[in-house]
Amino acid sequence: MKTCSVKRQCIGEGVRQMLFKNIVRNIVTYTLIVGMVILAIPSMNTSAEAAQNCDTDFYSSNDVLFYNPCENQCSSGDGSVIELPLETVKYLDGRDIRALAEANMDRYKAAEAATGVLWPIVAALHYREAGMDSTKSVFNGAALGSGTNVDGKEVVSDPNQDAINAAKTLVELADSVYDIKISKGANISTEQWGQAFLAYNRGFLYEQNGKTYDQSPYVMNGFDNEHMNMSWVGKPADPAVSGVDGNKAGALAVLAYLAVNVDTIECESEGSAVAGDVIKTALAFALDRPASDGETDVSLTTEAYANAFPNFNSAAFAYPAITDCGRFVSTVMRASGVDPDFEEVNVGQLIKYLDGSSKYEALGAVGFDQLLPGDILATPGHIILYTGQTSDGSSYYAVDASFHDRVPSVRPIGGVTWMIDANASVWRFK
Repeated sequence: MKTCSVKRQCIGEGVRQMLFKNIVRNIVTYTLIVGMVILAIPSMNTSAEAAQNCDTDFYSSNDVLFYNPCENQCSSGDGSVIELPLETVKYLDGRDIRALAEANMDRYKAAEAATGVLWPIVAALHYREAGMDSTKSVFNGAALGSGTNVDGKEVVSDPNQDAINAAKTLVELADSVYDIKISKGANISTEQWGQAFLAYNRGFLYEQNGKTYDQSPYVMNGFDNEHMNMSWVGKPADPAVSGVDGNKAGALAVLAYLAVNVDTIECESEGSAVAGDVIKTALAFALDRPASDGETDVSLTTEAYANAFPNFNSAAFAYPAITDCGRFVSTVMRASGVDPDFEEVNVGQLIKYLDGSSKYEALGAVGFDQLLPGDILATPGHIILYTGQTSDGSSYYAVDASFHDRVPSVRPIGGVTWMIDANASVWRFK
């Protein structure tokens, strides 16, 4: 599986037989599992091997709280990968799209619950119609409660119902224009999602005039290097607009940016991070062997971490930052999309954040047998991520870095038991 480059997202042709692994939270087969799934089958792989080889038994038998990353791959059927250009990422970063998505999440989730249209799809529509302005309609971008529009459709005042109406309209138009049946769990390709978004935005005119979804800025702008700063096709397919689209991101680009999976699509976050999966991201960022004290040079760290670190942590990319345990854990949490707000640096600040955040359950000091993969262990001087044990007792159990001592790497059981013996507190993502 090809990984993504710095500050880029990839979309699998699973999208093309259609992305975006939750902001970020399990989409379709998107489900971020927030409860424990306890299966009796023991895993024989190490956690590192499980991540590399996609061992389903490892994730189930170790009660992994996040989605199973083995179900989707960030590559197409022919092995190709689509990357979201850095220019597009920077543009959407500047518009604070992830925060806006979170602020509007209730209405997006209401639409998903009522129609089966996954929330990132609704969010992408809202972005194109209204820039995710909470006072404006997902349905058509008008002010909520503004009444009947030119198409004879009512723009209601209730934001949840408005989002539901938009999702229903997407389903209806995708079916009537392109015969695409959208439902929860349906296997929809990237091309079909592109057609569905176009159907929502004058797709019938494009269809009548022999134009395709990849010619529409509404759908494709900023999605790849071949679709940057797109112009509208003009009359008769686009009778209302002409010239260059002032919005540099189309609906598919926004979908990719939000880093979620939709059916067979997976998008991986920057630097080989896996959206929604702390464990796999941590293992991708860490050396696959325990680093020894004294291995502190920046050149020794993984390429994945070297790529991701400067984009997810404001600290200068230089010694000793590369060996900082807190910055490492923070970068994993932020790059995976599980917690984009995670405190950046200083173990004391990280502990304060974990204690004050509603996203985590504070377990206090627990025994080794009470740990679950993805748990965060911290003392006043050190912080690590527990990645899970295996039945043969010979694997690595955690990942961490050590300030001034070593670059991020996997750690044997002793690294975990040392923390437990030091009365480390444990936090678990809810």
